[in-house]
Amino acid sequence: MKETVRHQEAFDFYYGLGVHRGYTACAREFDVARTSIARWGKEFNWQKRIEQRDIENSKRLEKKTNTVVVNEKAKAMKWVEDRLRTAELRNQYLVRALSSALTEDKDGKKVLKKELEIKSLRDLADINKAINDTDKGGIELHKLTQLIMGEPDSRPDTNITIVTGIQRPEDWEKE
Repeated sequence: MKETVRHQEAFDFYYGLGVHRGYTACAREFDVARTSIARWGKEFNWQKRIEQRDIENSKRLEKKTNTVVVNEKAKAMKWVEDRLRTAELRNQYLVRALSSALTEDKDGKKVLKKELEIKSLRDLADINKAINDTDKGGIELHKLTQLIMGEPDSRPDTNITIVTGIQRPEDWEKE
């Protein structure tokens, strides 16, 4: 028997049924006997074609997923690099500001040559934040960089996995 457009449409419908796939539903849709659908399935290798199509779809999905993951990692790395650059600039500013306020006393110890100008609690908080950002920020962002790249941080069992466009199992039943 030669495969016709109707046979191809029946296969496409059958394939589209997914986990609910069955000859009975296909026979109902095409108004033919179930035995006819079974014969078409055997004659035109529907099971083998399903396997082939699933493999092709998996490859396309994997390629698309890999592209999304690479793009998401690139965005995350850019964000981290921007934060590191900002922290580095703050650090340079803080070092210059503190260096200009320091001098050596007669024993060679660094001491303030002038008072730091702190006009409000906000100024003090900003200096404290700058010191904390400089001390901790670079370290934390470095750890984040390792995690984004899929490398373990100081805890070898910790990795970040970026997943997008994937449904949660609890959402599967809602469709």
